Amino acid sequence: MGTFADNLWPNEGPHMEADMNRKAIASLGASALAWCVCAAVRAEDPLGMYLGGSIGQADLHLFDSSGDFYGSDDHFGWKAEFGMRPLPFLGGEVDYLDFGQTNSSLGPGSGVDEHSRGGALFGIAYLPMPGSFDVFGKAGLGRVQTTANGSFGCGDLPCNVVGLYRLDRTDTDFAYGAGAQVRVGSIALRGEYERISVGGLQPSLLSFGFSWLF
Repeated sequence: MGTFADNLWPNEGPHMEADMNRKAIASLGASALAWCVCAAVRAEDPLGMYLGGSIGQADLHLFDSSGDFYGSDDHFGWKAEFGMRPLPFLGGEVDYLDFGQTNSSLGPGSGVDEHSRGGALFGIAYLPMPGSFDVFGKAGLGRVQTTANGSFGCGDLPCNVVGLYRLDRTDTDFAYGAGAQVRVGSIALRGEYERISVGGLQPSLLSFGFSWLF
C-alpha cells in the first residue's frame, strides 16, 4: 500500500521528466532561433569596428644614385587595417601598407634594392548597394618611408670603379583609394586600390582580402 503522497500524485515522476525534456528542447529551439535572428541582423548591419588584411600587387617607383626617378616595378605587397563605421555612409580607417621590396638592374655593374612601406589615415564614404554589397571611396594622409641601397659601375666601359649609395627618405602627402566589398555575416570580402602621392614615389597597391566586423 502506497503512501498518501503516492496516492495523491501516483505518476508524477515520469510526467515531470517528460515536461522537463519538453522545456529543455523548447529552450534550445528558442536559443537557436535567437542566434539565427541575431546573425541575420548582424549580416544586414554593417556598423561597428573591424580588422582586416589584404594582399596584392604593388607598384613601386625606383630611383637612381642621384635620387632621380628612372622607372617602376610591379611586385607583391600587403596591408593590414583597423577601421570603424559608425554610420551607414561614413567611416574611418588606419592602414599599414607594405609596398614590397624590389631588386632591379640599372645596367652593367649597377643595381638597386628598394623597399617602401608606411601608414595612412583615411576617411571613407560608402555607397550601400542592394543586398550586402558596398562601394566606397577613401581619402586622407599617408606617410611612406623608402630605403634604397645600390651600386653603380662604369657601364660598358672597362674599369674597376664601383660606387655605392644609400637613399633613406620619409614623405607625407595626400592618400586616396576606392573599392568594393560584399558582406557575408561578420566577414566582408573586399577589393580596393590605394595610392599615396608622395614626391615622385607614387606607391600604390591593388589588393584583395577580407575584414572582420566585431
